Amino acid sequence: MRWTFDVIWPVVYTGFLLVTTAYLAKKIDCKFKEKVLYIALVAMMFDFLENIIATSVMMIYPTRLDFLIYMLISASILKWVILSGAFVLLGLLLIRVVFRSKKK
Repeated sequence: MRWTFDVIWPVVYTGFLLVTTAYLAKKIDCKFKEKVLYIALVAMMFDFLENIIATSVMMIYPTRLDFLIYMLISASILKWVILSGAFVLLGLLLIRVVFRSKKK
C-alpha cells in the first residue's frame, strides 16, 4: 500500500506541473517552454530515488549503512528544493499571464 502512494503521488504532481506549466508557458510565448518542463521531471526523479533508498534502508533494517541514510536525506532535500522551485516557477508564469491579459 505504501509503495502505491509513493508511485502514484509523484506521477500526479508531475502531471499537474507539466500540463499547467506547458499551458502557461505557451500562452505567454516563453522562450524556455521546453526546458522549464524538466524541472518537474527532475523533482519526480528525486522523489523516486528517495523512495527506493528508503525501501532499501528498511529492507536491511538491523544493519545500518550511514551512506544510504545520507543519500536518503540528500535525495529528500533535493526533491523538496526542486519541487518548490517548480511551484514558484508556476506561480511566476501565472502572474505573468494575468498581467499580460490585463494589458490587453
